[in-house]
Amino acid sequence: MITGLRRIPIGKLLLAILPAFSVTGAEPKLGALLNEFLSRSDDLQKVRLGTQSQEAASRETFSGILPQVTAGYNLAKLDHSRPRKETFALEATQPLFQGFSEYRRLQRARHFLAAAREGERDSEAILRFSFARLLLTRLHQEEKRKILAKSMTILARRSSELQRQKSIGKSRPTDLWQNDLDKLQLERDFERNERQAESTQRSIESLLKRGFNPSEVGNLETLVRDITLLSFRRDNYQLDAQSERLYALGALAKAERGAYWPQLGAYGVYYPYARGSSRGLEDTWELGLRISWTLFEGFRTGSRVAQANLARQSLEADQRTTLRVRQLEKEELQNFEDALTADEDRLLAARKLATQSIQYNERDYRLGLVTSLEVLASLQKFLQVEISYIDFLVDKAEVALRHTVGGASVGGASLESIATSGRTNGAGSATVARSEGG
Repeated sequence: MITGLRRIPIGKLLLAILPAFSVTGAEPKLGALLNEFLSRSDDLQKVRLGTQSQEAASRETFSGILPQVTAGYNLAKLDHSRPRKETFALEATQPLFQGFSEYRRLQRARHFLAAAREGERDSEAILRFSFARLLLTRLHQEEKRKILAKSMTILARRSSELQRQKSIGKSRPTDLWQNDLDKLQLERDFERNERQAESTQRSIESLLKRGFNPSEVGNLETLVRDITLLSFRRDNYQLDAQSERLYALGALAKAERGAYWPQLGAYGVYYPYARGSSRGLEDTWELGLRISWTLFEGFRTGSRVAQANLARQSLEADQRTTLRVRQLEKEELQNFEDALTADEDRLLAARKLATQSIQYNERDYRLGLVTSLEVLASLQKFLQVEISYIDFLVDKAEVALRHTVGGASVGGASLESIATSGRTNGAGSATVARSEGG
């Protein structure tokens, strides 16, 4: 039996070190927080304004097949011998045939609008993903801070015990040196985690436009559970938007070919007032058909058709690239999931063994069979396993988040750059439609 050792409050230390994770049955708060973020997101608002702009462009295109009504007033003075001539007229025109160009332009506008809406869904899903991952990072840092603080407490107690044993000649100086080195490394990790947590906290508060407390989304395990229950799915919004733009560009090329055809329209003119004309003040009206055919315009139509076809071919190449990248990302995600599944059993077994080691060492310590250093070492080992476990939880939530965006790897891009990308891929096609459609 080991005697002559000072007792330390192992029981209280165990209560402080052992994990306090618990998943309550409370209603998930993550969804409400994500909706609050989206409601205040300037980036998403810009994307939605782009979609509304495309809707206005679609209405403008539809007006091309409706009749046009104009009113005009003309005042003419020919010479001093004849009275001045005043004419007021109402004219209505209705295009009848324009080589199917208006129909094709309507198709183009409809597909561009669909692409803008898919792009808006894509941007919203990516913004949700990025903000949820930011919350996950913040709670990961919070849990890590607690574990590192507990580890520092254990090393401080171990240092005191080593100093005491050194004073009675039962420890070596190298033990103290190693403990001090571990303490310095731990303090460095703690300070770095604190700086990262402050940066993440500022980012969240900036996006929410208010203060934020990590307890709003519960603890780390609660957040991981809520993330796995998220209902939003990106699926193939980006690919769907590209497909819609392909259809739009195909319709645009066909619309431009309509300039090769003759143009036919009906018109009607009513003159309710004509002073100075040969008919005096009598009302007159006129109905007729107009037909025109552009025979040569400097190869303008051919150039426009070629531009639309080249734009479509370029977008087809982009879509093939997107499909290849998405397939690689899904394979990578599947491999990562398989590795996590294998790690889960090992981590759970390691947690169980580390807990049993603490219990056995505590029992032996009370019986005087081991010193407090063995107990503190088992506690330190348990906290190292806990850090690995919370890293596993974060990786598990990351997998769930990537499933919400169709398996895509969004990477570490900022929310602003992600939203800009979404506007370019989808909602920004209103400007593209005008530039490509003329």
